[in-house]
Amino acid sequence: MKPTTPEKVAHLFEPLDYQLAIGSVLAGLTPGYLYADNPSKPTIALLAYQNHLVFAGEPQNGDFNQALRNLILETIVPGYFDPDQGVFFIHTSSAVWHLHIDDILAGLHPVIRQRTYLECTHLVQDWRQLLSHDFTLCPVDRELLSQPHLENLDYLKEELCSERPTIEDFLEKSFGFCVLKGEKLASWCLSEYNTVDRCEVGVATVDDFQRQGLATITTLALLDHAFAHSYKRIGWHCWKNNTPSVALALRAGFSKVHDYSIHLCALDLAIQFALNGDDHRSLGAYQEAKRWYERAISLDTAPGWVFYNTARCLALMGENQQAIDYLHKAVQRGFDDLDRIHTEADLIPLHSHPAWGSLFP
Repeated sequence: MKPTTPEKVAHLFEPLDYQLAIGSVLAGLTPGYLYADNPSKPTIALLAYQNHLVFAGEPQNGDFNQALRNLILETIVPGYFDPDQGVFFIHTSSAVWHLHIDDILAGLHPVIRQRTYLECTHLVQDWRQLLSHDFTLCPVDRELLSQPHLENLDYLKEELCSERPTIEDFLEKSFGFCVLKGEKLASWCLSEYNTVDRCEVGVATVDDFQRQGLATITTLALLDHAFAHSYKRIGWHCWKNNTPSVALALRAGFSKVHDYSIHLCALDLAIQFALNGDDHRSLGAYQEAKRWYERAISLDTAPGWVFYNTARCLALMGENQQAIDYLHKAVQRGFDDLDRIHTEADLIPLHSHPAWGSLFP
């Protein structure tokens, strides 16, 4: 695989048109790195941007997969990916690639996850009808960002740079809207990967203001602005099992287009082992899940949630004393959501255990 240019490989990425980030990289609007098997007449292309890898074209076997693996592990992961992100995601232009991912990333044990893509092409409701007098809607602009007294402003600024490299770049190329209550930023919706007449959206609501319909208001405000400024297709991506996100998109006028699969790899192998454990636990393969969790914990870098999920698995297996022990270890490792421990359905068999009360001092 050798570096190449967008015009040489754009056709290979056409099946991924619904992922606007890829189009943004190919258009030179988002930083990224392109490789191809044959730079002058490519049949396979690899795109790396942020913490994402995209395989396009028709996969091969054997030596080629090994060369691709070396490129990813020796150049892309250490050279391009932000270790603070903790994970990287693998997208593919066809399901055929799924047969090769384990070979290409042998030893990393990638897990597969389901995503949902929705799209909006017209406004279905006026946000003004939903905004109560207690709140104010404002554009996310230079004036708003110059008010350091606003509560949650740093949180918003972090979101501005989740897709754009700088706040200035966001102000130049993107747009967004937020809802305030007094001097508290409560919710916002930001455009992402603005490309010609398309963009995608990212939405966030501060914990204290959730379940008040504010995300719907900011999303509708962004859609109103987008359609008034010649945007025609607005995209929304989320995890398939993120029911609240899907419901919000539908309320705002998005329609589901399709589900798609991605692979996920954690940069910390202990976490990757635990993710495999989570998959097996969700399928009811508790013994196999336990083996993965034990591999994760043996590396000594496993965070508290790994011990917590191990306890859930053990409780489902009827190994109650071990489950209690791992709950204690989870708390010692920083897992502090005691309400979740108390209400977790998988842990109900432990409620009658003599040591259960010791978890709730």
